[in-house]
Amino acid sequence: MKRHLGTKCVALLLGLLLVFSVGPQLHTSLAHSQSGKLSAGGHFVAGRVLVQFRPETMTSRGHHLIAQSGARDTGEIPGIGVHILELPANANEEAFAEAFKSQPEVEFAELDHIVAPDAMTPNDPSYPSEWHLPKIASPTAWSSTTGSGDVTIAILDTGCDPTHPDLASKYVPGWN
Repeated sequence: MKRHLGTKCVALLLGLLLVFSVGPQLHTSLAHSQSGKLSAGGHFVAGRVLVQFRPETMTSRGHHLIAQSGARDTGEIPGIGVHILELPANANEEAFAEAFKSQPEVEFAELDHIVAPDAMTPNDPSYPSEWHLPKIASPTAWSSTTGSGDVTIAILDTGCDPTHPDLASKYVPGWN
């Protein structure tokens, strides 16, 4: 068993050495096959584009534009109205995004970029004043998990604001 494990480790190390020694072309092709495609802006999900229509655009017009492009609307990101479009096979994602951007009904269209959690800055406007989060290395923890809506957290503090937008829909009144 130990010898078999040692052989696998040696093979893995040789594979890594090969990837880092043959240059960016192989690295780019590996990136294509493992985590989507690589563009000037970084990795993105292959075959997918994110589109948001202007508020005054009627839903039927948005669906018509999507159908006309040959894409399929696979869902909407809750709360922000961004449509997740699945593109036809072998479609050029960047060309699709540019074509949607040129439509007057479209607020924005972009590639579905892959961003590591620890490379993101929280969009909470109060984050810069939350000195304790960097102190406990919470940004590092985001590379492991960003949490789950299935987890119940008990806040043992009378300073909780049940009307806060992040908490309002999830707030369970406590008892004494």
